[in-house]
Amino acid sequence: MKKRAILVAFLFLTLVLPGLSQAGTPGKAKPAAGPSLVISHPTFEAGKVLEGNEIVHTFILQNKGTKDLVIKNVKPG
Repeated sequence: MKKRAILVAFLFLTLVLPGLSQAGTPGKAKPAAGPSLVISHPTFEAGKVLEGNEIVHTFILQNKGTKDLVIKNVKPG
């Protein structure tokens, strides 16, 4: 389960944060010329977790751009 948490954190840091800095006010900005990843609730605090317990959380990702968003490769940190 630690690997899954690391993978989620890696995806957030590499894919979500850059998209958030490019996201404008909903409904007022033009779509990005290309893919633009946006996440409405970018953080999740699981609190204290005992080793071996599984934590599941779903992040809702949206492509607000004009082109397909393709994730070609993911590497855990």
